[in-house]
Amino acid sequence: IALFGSSGFIGMILGPQLSDVLRRLCHDDPDIFFPGVFQATVVLVTAYVFFIIMATRGIRLPEKHPARPSLIRLTRAYWPGWVVLVAVAMGIVFTVPSLYLVRFTRHEQFGGIATYWTTYAIMAFAFRLRTAALSQRVGRYRLIFCGLLFQGVGLWALIPVSESWHLLCSAALCGFGHALLFPSIVSLGSGTFPARYRGSGTNLTLGCLDLGVGFSAPLLGKIIDLPAFDGVGFRQMFFVAGSMPLIVALIWFLANRRRIDTETQTAPVTRTSGSPPLEEET
Repeated sequence: IALFGSSGFIGMILGPQLSDVLRRLCHDDPDIFFPGVFQATVVLVTAYVFFIIMATRGIRLPEKHPARPSLIRLTRAYWPGWVVLVAVAMGIVFTVPSLYLVRFTRHEQFGGIATYWTTYAIMAFAFRLRTAALSQRVGRYRLIFCGLLFQGVGLWALIPVSESWHLLCSAALCGFGHALLFPSIVSLGSGTFPARYRGSGTNLTLGCLDLGVGFSAPLLGKIIDLPAFDGVGFRQMFFVAGSMPLIVALIWFLANRRRIDTETQTAPVTRTSGSPPLEEET
C-alpha cells in the first residue's frame, strides 16, 4: 500500500498539468476546453484498459472459492471501529482541493491549481517512499492522529492566503497528512477482517472515504453560497472543513490513547546479500 499506492500521486501531478496545457491551447474558451478535457479523459481511460489487458494476459485465473458472505454481514462481524470515521474525515478534506479550490483561485485570480496539486503530490509521494516502514516505529494510531492534525491545519492555512504562492503551504501540509493517513487507515480498516476477506475490509474503508466526499461536497458548497457571505464564503468554508479532521483527531486520540499498535511490536526483517528472498518478496 505504501509503495504501489504512491503511483496515484504521479497522476495528481500530471492531471492538473495536462488540464492547464489544454486550457492554454484552447485560449481559455470553455466551449472548446471542456470537450477537450472529456476527450482526453476518454483517451486515457482507453489506454488504461489496454494496459490492464496486456498486464494480465496469460495470468492463470484464481481458484474458485465458496461464495463469501455479504458485505453487510462481514461488516457487522469485523467492524473496524473508529477508523471509518477517520476515512470519512479524509474524504471531507479531499473534497476541498479537488472540487472548490479551483473556484477559490479563480475568484481571487490566482490562476490554475496545477502548482498546488504538484506540491501536494510531491510531498506525499516523497514522504511515503522515504518512510514506508514508519508505522513499525511509531504505530498507526499515532500516524493517523498526526495525519489528521496536518490536514486540518493544512485547510486552515488556506484562510489567510492572499498570493498564489501562499497555497503551497497548504499543499505541503495536506500532502504530508495524506501520506500519513492513507496507508494507516486502509491497514487498520482491513486488518480486523480475516485474510480471505481483506479486500472487503479495504472496500469498506475506501467506501467511507467516498462517503465523506459525497456528503461534504454539497454542504461545503452551501457554505460558500450563503447570502450572509455574499456567495463567496470560501474562507468560512475552509474553516469549517479544517475543523472536521481536527475534531476527529481529538475523538481518535481519546478513543485510542492507551492502545498499542501490534505493528510496533514486530521488528522489520532484514536479510544479507546473497541470502534467499523472503516469502513476501517473491
